[in-house]
Amino acid sequence: MYPFNKKEIMSIIDETGALFKSVNFENTEKPSKYSNDEIWCWVGILSSKRVDGKCIFSLELSSFKEQYIKPWKQNIIKLVGEEMKKWIERKLKQPENSPEKPTQLFLKYKIKNGLLTSSCFEVD
Repeated sequence: MYPFNKKEIMSIIDETGALFKSVNFENTEKPSKYSNDEIWCWVGILSSKRVDGKCIFSLELSSFKEQYIKPWKQNIIKLVGEEMKKWIERKLKQPENSPEKPTQLFLKYKIKNGLLTSSCFEVD
């Protein structure tokens, strides 16, 4: 599974100490192209739900053939993984009675002119 494999995902989860209900992988063919110099990639959705005052997370990931992401693989793991960890940590620090929203972090990145940047965003 690329860019993330199960070992890398488990490492991120273990670092946060968060409780996960599910982690699912879905195969896709290749990232989308906006133009010749811009590629964007939808990695997945990280969701949170409060149950009995505790945050429980679920994760759905898309995977791509290695050939499409090989030059950026390690950077994707680092970039998107850090976004995931920050979001989880922020959710875990919220008081039990705080609003649940936003409930999802859409995991996305783009490669433009060979440079990788995060395009992750929150939704309710």
